[in-house]
Amino acid sequence: NIGFIRGGELYDPATNPGRDQLSSAMMSYWANFAYTGNPGRGRDGSLLEWQAWQNGDGAPKMVILDSDAGGGVRMSADEMTLASLKAEFLAETFDDVGNRCLSYRNTFSGRGFDRDEYLGLGCSLDSIPDGGGDSD
Repeated sequence: NIGFIRGGELYDPATNPGRDQLSSAMMSYWANFAYTGNPGRGRDGSLLEWQAWQNGDGAPKMVILDSDAGGGVRMSADEMTLASLKAEFLAETFDDVGNRCLSYRNTFSGRGFDRDEYLGLGCSLDSIPDGGGDSD
C-alpha cells in the first residue's frame, strides 16, 4: 500500500504539479519495464536512464524518484537498508501526526514495524496493522 499512489490524504494540494510530473515519470518507467523488462529511459525515452545496480564505491545502486523540488529523479550510489530507511523516516518532520502514523504503517507494516517505536511517534494502538508489534 503506497501512499503516493493512493494520493489525497498525505499531500498539500499546492504540490500537485510536482507530484503529477513525478507520477508521470513513474508510470513511464513502469510502462517501459512492463513492455521491455527494463525501465530504461521510460516509455518515450526522455527520462534519466534507470541503471542497474553496480557493485563498487560510487557506482549507481538505485534510482531516487523525487519531484524537481526534492532534487528530481536521479541515480544514487547510496545503499538503502531497512535501518537507513527507518533512520531517514524518523528524522523526517510531519505537520500532522496522523499523516506520520499512516506513512509509518504504509512503509513498515510488512517488515520493520516496531510497536514501541510506532507508539513513540504519538500513534495509537487501535491503528496498528495486523501483525504489528514484531520488532526487527
